[in-house]
Amino acid sequence: MHPLTSAVILYLCLGCNTLELQTYQWLVDVYQQLGQNYTVQYGGMNNRLICSTFPGLNCGQGLNPGEEWPTGISLNRPLNGSINPSIGNLVNLTTLHLESNISGSLPSSFTNLTRLQTLNISHNRFNGSILSILTNMTSLREIILDGNPLNTNIPPQLFQLPHLTYLSMSDCQLTGTIFQSNLLHNALTTNNITTLLLKNNSLRGTIYVENSALDASYNLFTSVVFSSHLTLSQCDLSHNNFPCYLREVHNCTVTPTVCNVADVLNGLYDRSTRLDVTEAEILLENITRSSMVPQLVSAVTSVLLRDQNSFNLRTKDVNLTVTTYNTSQSTAAINLSLNEISVNFPDIVAGNETAVSFSLSSLSYNAFGSIDSGQIYSPVVGVSLYDSQGEEKSVENTTQSINITIPFDSIPYSYAPTCLHWIEEDRVWSKNGCNSTLSDSRHVICHCNHLTNFSVGAEPSNVSKKNDDTRLIIIITTCVGGGILFISIGVVAYLVVRRKRYEEVTKGREMYHLSTQLSSDHVITDDVIYSSPRTVIHRARYQNTPVVVRKSKESSTTTNQISIVQRLHHPNIVQYFGYYIDAEEEACTILEYCPSGLYIEHFERGRVELTPLQMIQICMDVSSAMVYLDDIHMLLDELSIATVLVKCADKDYISKLNGFHISAGGKDKNDVKQLGLFMWEVQHQRLSHKDDQRWSSDVYTDIATQCLEGDIHKYREANDRLKQLYLESASTKERKNRLPSGLDNVYVEST
Repeated sequence: MHPLTSAVILYLCLGCNTLELQTYQWLVDVYQQLGQNYTVQYGGMNNRLICSTFPGLNCGQGLNPGEEWPTGISLNRPLNGSINPSIGNLVNLTTLHLESNISGSLPSSFTNLTRLQTLNISHNRFNGSILSILTNMTSLREIILDGNPLNTNIPPQLFQLPHLTYLSMSDCQLTGTIFQSNLLHNALTTNNITTLLLKNNSLRGTIYVENSALDASYNLFTSVVFSSHLTLSQCDLSHNNFPCYLREVHNCTVTPTVCNVADVLNGLYDRSTRLDVTEAEILLENITRSSMVPQLVSAVTSVLLRDQNSFNLRTKDVNLTVTTYNTSQSTAAINLSLNEISVNFPDIVAGNETAVSFSLSSLSYNAFGSIDSGQIYSPVVGVSLYDSQGEEKSVENTTQSINITIPFDSIPYSYAPTCLHWIEEDRVWSKNGCNSTLSDSRHVICHCNHLTNFSVGAEPSNVSKKNDDTRLIIIITTCVGGGILFISIGVVAYLVVRRKRYEEVTKGREMYHLSTQLSSDHVITDDVIYSSPRTVIHRARYQNTPVVVRKSKESSTTTNQISIVQRLHHPNIVQYFGYYIDAEEEACTILEYCPSGLYIEHFERGRVELTPLQMIQICMDVSSAMVYLDDIHMLLDELSIATVLVKCADKDYISKLNGFHISAGGKDKNDVKQLGLFMWEVQHQRLSHKDDQRWSSDVYTDIATQCLEGDIHKYREANDRLKQLYLESASTKERKNRLPSGLDNVYVEST
């Protein structure tokens, strides 16, 4: 840089042509308007003197031998003036440094400098109009505008200059967003702007980190997108309005603010805000629990849909899966699942949209507990629909049901699970608008005509109680029959035959009165999956729920089955739904369907890779059910992989016991040795040979051995040992998701 001082240029040009004389005059015009008084006196010297006469002027080789033309001007303080339009005639300029105190704008002739590569006009008083001039100068490689009161937005075209590598616009009073369209974002990522300096402005929205050196500190940015293929040499994003969820990036300084739900929501509703899945997980991981979290999950989904069609995220409290469908290519119903939760959308939900996104979320706690004190027994399940712009759509009063399957915890005695949905306007849980169907002992299907947040509540059970009057009638009738028997042998013989038939039907039906009789219209039987001389089992559906229908050839057997299974309520015991009378006037029992069949059948289909934790979990669940049976004086017919059913859900194995009889006098107990054999069978995936229990690996060998040798006498002790082993082996998340809780609250109907 050269300081400019007053001078008289004495130039004697012998044989100069007109262009040369004009060039010298143009230089004088430029220098004079920058605040200096220059005069030119022509004499007889060669043209090389001009480069040494004008301070800060650099010259380069001209077209003809011996010619040199101005290629660069570099001046600093003290300047005071503006840029003369004559500068546009110095077409050979490649470098221009004019710093300090210049005002106005750039003359329109400035665009004639088509060879200009480096421009530094920092710390002047230029206004924002200069940017429209610069966007047309395609040879520029470096632009330095620091300290000018531009007070404007950055035009997208500036970032599209094909050769621009260095852009510095700090302290320029810039406003608005940097990137206002995907076109601009793509321009930045496909070109070579390696250094971007924007410190101390009022820029807002999203900053894309696509440069190896970036300083965007002291602005109003609310979100940031980092390139996954970039190595940062310098990055400063401090003192912006970033929320708390920004992930840590190497070599980048970020100062996040506190996670406040309301403030975060305001930032997410800004259309320029961008998030990636990692940032969304950090946000949801650190946010304070409140009733606004479901709304926050919805806002996060909308933001993520701006850049991607399908995604999944998981935190300690929130699980979310989102999938986008092109409805013009398929009219089939759409299914979405998340762990044990699933939802079936009829095709009509999408309406006239050609592309829609479905979201399914679960919240591990009751976010609305501070508003509605009602108890819920499941996660808060959010189901939503978004259009192609990522905006959530309202779905109400559908003509076909939306079916949502939700797992639930233990329900209190004498209560049954029921579907609830959240009404935002009234701020309450409501069961109106949804019908409930039990899928199995741990899941309920909610048949709803709208989308919102759902959960499972409890309402008094419809199970009928015993009818004392009916029992009295049976007793009296029996006594009368005994009297008649005493009077006449012939009459007795006749009455015995009639009485047997009466007890098989009437007494059986009175016993069925303990449970709810179901309508056969709601049952659709399918193929036979088991048949013996005494029993036939059909695969069936009850109100669209997969079940099995069991029919015994002897009605007394059915009566006995119902009297037992209707009293059992445990998540690891086959669930009883009820009974119905078929067309042949025979009672049929409806039970839970286990599609994987018996464990031995599941194992024989091919080697199953069970983890040690899964083996422990299977045996822990079975022992929990056995503790329950002991407590209510009920005996299991046999404990083996050949008798225990299994339902596979994701990576969980849900064991289901079946086949029971009542302990005589309540004195008999289930043999704990059976559990030891079962533990061996689960680990080796075959039936045990009692004379050979050599273990292939040490998973729970000491517990099983103590069961087999009689050192553990009670199932409760074995179950406690298995629970402790599970706690020691499982991660925090696995313990939370799988460890049985509240099993002390399972119940049995009193007799």
